[in-house]
Amino acid sequence: MKPLTSTSLPTFLERFDHFKNAEIQNITILSATSIQLHLFLQDTQRDFNWIDLYLVFEDVVDAKLPQEVNVSYIDSSDGFLLVYQDQLFKWSCEQDKSLIGTKNALCYIIAKSIKLKEEVPQ
Repeated sequence: MKPLTSTSLPTFLERFDHFKNAEIQNITILSATSIQLHLFLQDTQRDFNWIDLYLVFEDVVDAKLPQEVNVSYIDSSDGFLLVYQDQLFKWSCEQDKSLIGTKNALCYIIAKSIKLKEEVPQ
């Protein structure tokens, strides 16, 4: 897994079109401070082919996660929010960048760092 930095975040978001129409495959709690988000989404660097993207949020400071059965119902037509603010990465299924907006979302993860892994389906 490679780290996602605050400086590489804008390019990363552009590459994956801010997660528009991404499918959440699952959200897995790896430990008390680590959560993995598995997405299936289009990659502009691979001619818009679909890939599996794993984001591992480390040193999680706060999170609100839906039950596994509800994950597939989360609408991603407008994309998901991923920002770096106040030395924290904030991912949310809503687009509101404010802390109140994030905490009012159906699901969110706030962490100190993120690592990622890409896999091309066979």
